[in-house]
Amino acid sequence: MNVQVSASWLFGISTIVALWIAPDKSAALVAAGLLLGGLMGAWLLAWVGRARATRVALLGCLGLAVTAGAAMLALYAVMSGSLAAEAQSSAINANVLAGALVISLAMGAMGAVWLWAQLVPSPRWWIVAALAVWGVLWLGSALVLIATGSRGAWGALLVAALAAAGWMLRPWAARRMRGAGAAVDAAFLVAAATGVALWLGWLQMAPPDLPAGDRVALWRDGLALAGDAPFTGSGLRSTMMALSTYVYILHVGYISHVHNLYLELAVEQGLLGLIAWLCLVCSALSALVQARSRRVTPIGMQAALLAALVALLVHGLVDAGLYASRLAFLIFLPIGAAWAAGGRAHAADLEARSRRLLGALAPLAAVALLFAWPGSRAGWQANLGVTAQTQAELFLYTWPEWPMQDALRRSPAIDLEPAVARYQAALAIDPTDAVANRRLGQIALSQGDLSQARVLLEAAYLHSPAHVATRLLLGEVYALDGETTRAAALWQTIDVHLGQLAGRRWWVNHSASAAQRTNFDAALAELAALGGGRSSE
Repeated sequence: MNVQVSASWLFGISTIVALWIAPDKSAALVAAGLLLGGLMGAWLLAWVGRARATRVALLGCLGLAVTAGAAMLALYAVMSGSLAAEAQSSAINANVLAGALVISLAMGAMGAVWLWAQLVPSPRWWIVAALAVWGVLWLGSALVLIATGSRGAWGALLVAALAAAGWMLRPWAARRMRGAGAAVDAAFLVAAATGVALWLGWLQMAPPDLPAGDRVALWRDGLALAGDAPFTGSGLRSTMMALSTYVYILHVGYISHVHNLYLELAVEQGLLGLIAWLCLVCSALSALVQARSRRVTPIGMQAALLAALVALLVHGLVDAGLYASRLAFLIFLPIGAAWAAGGRAHAADLEARSRRLLGALAPLAAVALLFAWPGSRAGWQANLGVTAQTQAELFLYTWPEWPMQDALRRSPAIDLEPAVARYQAALAIDPTDAVANRRLGQIALSQGDLSQARVLLEAAYLHSPAHVATRLLLGEVYALDGETTRAAALWQTIDVHLGQLAGRRWWVNHSASAAQRTNFDAALAELAALGGGRSSE
């Protein structure tokens, strides 16, 4: 038993739970198959690499295979028009392509290391030819990566190259001067942190390439969605409509992920899935340290694997396209290869066995702490209400069959009583729970109960004033009740450039009284006089 096993079980459980609660079962089933398949593939690599005789050849062949696969993916992307300004429907998203290539380019270096090791003692022509072919494929993939225009991938690859250089330099420095190895580690960490900070700042200053504007605003909204269901997540492949329905209050979706791998994991699979995946990454880094200390794998291969892991982690700061695509299994490829590079651990003494046991318990302890956190009982009930509401509404809701989610809530087509019961149970434990108050307020507003909606949304606003949906919906309550100045002032604090108020006006015109419609239009006029809603915050 070790951290790899316990974290793998936790990730598998979170994936199955996210599949079970997902409103779109067909898309979620594909996603679950990709994720679980990637995890099983990582374990297969670890099993094959446990023997010293096959480990280096396995990693070398894997590097060659990854290089060939990346070249084929890049060629398909070019032929399908993925890099064109107007990409075809069959094209690969440029950010997804960049995410796959940045990992593949780093891991592909293992193939070159292996071929070079074969060439030095035996300079045969076929090895030279294989190296030349590898170089052409690798360079072609690198050119396609540049053509994607993905600044996030470029920065991630640069930080990964720094990590690889520091990894290879450390043993050399340690042999020549006491303490030099630690100095190299410190210098790399400072350089990497500085580089990442400058890179993130550059991305923010660059023209936004997202429908929602800058990434920071999208991360804030993704964090709000993750906070609704921190234990289980909202379900696999649910982000687009969950974000639109419960954060932006839009009737259609427009973005499939929150452009941050860690947030996206929390949104779809909850903190359980995020913790488990991070523990798997830590176990992979530990395996690389083990490989270096035991010298069971060439240092060049170790550096290539570290570069792939760093590229995945750094690129994940600004994009989650790989996780949200049909290439999701690739987030486990460098993890499995690192496990294989570390080989079988030999922990014969009691102290080493104790360390392994503590490592195995770390993911479980993190999850136990999550459930023991103050307010977790009410949060758990609210989480169950969120999953019940999401399943009931988004399983059936499609546009234009249903003009708005509000219309669905008023119809007998769905049963929201299980969700309402969970929210009420959460409020019985903690009347200040913002999630339960906001979700119940949204349901009450959709069903025309303005007095109840006001009480619930004001309670949600009091304890979580930053939430976009709370301010938008509470402003609507004020507008319908004739408090147009309060409504306009509240709307003024949020970003409504996606047409949220136009959608709400359509619903008011189809569901409210004549006096309420007049009040709502007056609130919109006051907002226009103030200059409209903020474009960002």
